[in-house]
Amino acid sequence: MRHLKIKFVKIFFLFTLQVMAYSPSCFGFLEEDYIRAPIGSVNGAPHYVTFPPGSSIEERHERISRGRESLGLSSQIPLSEQENILQLSWQKTNANAQKAFMPGQMLRILVTTGQQIQRGSPLCTIETMKMEWTIRSPIEGEVTLHCQEGETIAFNDRLVSILPTFARWEDINQDLMVQHRNLLLSFFPWAPVPIVEAPEINNENDAPQELGGIPLLVPDPPPSFLIFTTLSCFRCAVQSFSNTRGRECYK
Repeated sequence: MRHLKIKFVKIFFLFTLQVMAYSPSCFGFLEEDYIRAPIGSVNGAPHYVTFPPGSSIEERHERISRGRESLGLSSQIPLSEQENILQLSWQKTNANAQKAFMPGQMLRILVTTGQQIQRGSPLCTIETMKMEWTIRSPIEGEVTLHCQEGETIAFNDRLVSILPTFARWEDINQDLMVQHRNLLLSFFPWAPVPIVEAPEINNENDAPQELGGIPLLVPDPPPSFLIFTTLSCFRCAVQSFSNTRGRECYK
């Protein structure tokens, strides 16, 4: 019984680490920040793409790929460019996020993503407590939507983010980026790692470490696989714990 409890605690701890691993705060910026990430260099000049607040890993990969294609580069970053990409600086700026002050329903959205708005411009209309409320922009800037018409919203849900027109970009602490280097790799769409098949061997002690001078490379599992595996282990532990408790109660 005690062994199951210890196993349960360990799996829960690992699951928590997986969730924290892909939290933007690990890299020195918050969910409310707009991020400018490097996508490569052309003629020695670095180029960037901007991530709106709350962007998922998949959305970041798509933006980086489109940005590289617009520069005439490959959509996926070759491993030979890894060091150059990770050494380029990142930047951030605060966004003004308009959030739901009460639970309700989104009735109308009056702006579109990428639209430039003025201070006082209507953004959206929500219905709460049988009353309609129009939310207006407190600043001038560029809009990014985080909801759809007819969607049910909860308290403090992000509705609209506004990037100030005269945004002041600040460099992110490069030391933080180096500390979380392995996590940083998940932000970029890297080209697949070539896998070299090893020849059949009879004695495990004679297994070659290299084939033709090329190290045998095996790609790391994707983040989704790691999270799925962690959740599966967590579920098995809970079921084992519940079954054990049930047999003890039956006795």
